Amino acid sequence: MTATDPRRRLAFGPGRRAVRVWLAPRSTPEVDLAALAGGPDGILFDDGGRRMVGIGTAFDLDLGPDEDGAAVLDHLRQVVLHADVGTPPVGAGRGRFGHPVVAFGALGFERAPAVLRVPALLYVEEADGTRWATVTTAADTSTAQAIPRPDPASVDAWLARRSAAGNRLPHRATEPSTVVVVGGPAHFDDAVDKALVALRTGDLDKVVLARHVDVAFGHVPDVADLLRRWRDLEPTCTLFVLPAAGGRFVGASPELLVARRGEAVESWPLAGTAARGDDPEGLLASPKDATEHRLVVEAIAGTLRPLCRSLTVPERPEVVRLRSVDHLGTHLHGRLQAMPGDHPPDVVTLTRLLHPTPAVAGAPRAAALERIAAFEPAPRGPYAGPVGYVDGDGDGVFVLGIRSALLTGDTARVCAGVGLVAASVAATERAEVELKLGAVLAALAPAGVSAPAPA
Repeated sequence: MTATDPRRRLAFGPGRRAVRVWLAPRSTPEVDLAALAGGPDGILFDDGGRRMVGIGTAFDLDLGPDEDGAAVLDHLRQVVLHADVGTPPVGAGRGRFGHPVVAFGALGFERAPAVLRVPALLYVEEADGTRWATVTTAADTSTAQAIPRPDPASVDAWLARRSAAGNRLPHRATEPSTVVVVGGPAHFDDAVDKALVALRTGDLDKVVLARHVDVAFGHVPDVADLLRRWRDLEPTCTLFVLPAAGGRFVGASPELLVARRGEAVESWPLAGTAARGDDPEGLLASPKDATEHRLVVEAIAGTLRPLCRSLTVPERPEVVRLRSVDHLGTHLHGRLQAMPGDHPPDVVTLTRLLHPTPAVAGAPRAAALERIAAFEPAPRGPYAGPVGYVDGDGDGVFVLGIRSALLTGDTARVCAGVGLVAASVAATERAEVELKLGAVLAALAPAGVSAPAPA
């Protein structure tokens, strides 16, 4: 049954229509993606290869806690795809650039109901410089954001106006902020000590515990300015901002949970951490970090292998270097096999199967989640949950929502976690969580922060 089958259109409301608009090569000056996404209706997902901005809302899709990607894809495929406009590059089309209708979402750590958003305007810059946009309208929803006509001149002019307006917002990056530790520092220290007892008695192989802090800005932060600053600080990470339960979720994630393009699948888990130094060999030689990392790689490989006709898992991790820390990372890649329905599993289904990995929860999974719920002072929400997008072909990318902040009005909730195994040393783990928190606070509060509130 095709996407234009009238039975499908009627089932989901007539009038959901999309037009892909091919734009001329990058204009000068370049489009300011941070300014585009900085407004209250903006979305950004930039992994350094494909740079995507969504603006406004065509429609939202609810994803239940036990649902996989099938329902999402069924809705995305109901959008009537009109003919492309503009001059496409040589070899353009679905095979090269994918389905033009895309939904973004932060699925959350605690497998709660989530919302995926299809923006009214999607703007994309590909790694080779190709630029395109999708204008999507839906008669069954409304958007406060007026969108341009679906032609190249209108879209480019609209992007320029939006970018210029975003750059005229007041910048408040120099104002200091206040940090309040949720539960107090002693709460986190006590949780680490109790977790280490459980690990050393054999009740757990690994558990990841997060420290929660709130940042009070004293003003509503400038999201565009925050995105620019985060890109400068962590240029190799995936930059994102998108709506989430409780506010807007923004961050620079170093960790790929899963990417899917047709049959191709990849994951790049990180586990094992040290303060960034001149010699990364020390991290590679650490038995504690090797154990922590191995648990994550084995869990991901064990989930993907039955779904793949081939899967490559390097024997030895590499060191992934960030601004303040080094991580052990292993890049897995494979070829998916067709499942019932003659299609490989879509990226949302893969995400549901993989999450939460031992990189953000622990092992065994159920026991680790029980400890996290008991030890941490509040639910994690979007922190450490999957963040990314899926298109109408089931392709997409989800990273882990770490090195992040949930913005709500003039405050931000920030979490940072450490992976504990039996060989962990409490003082070392506490120092590691301070490093990770510091990496986020450097983006949120460049002028410095006040001392944490006492326990």
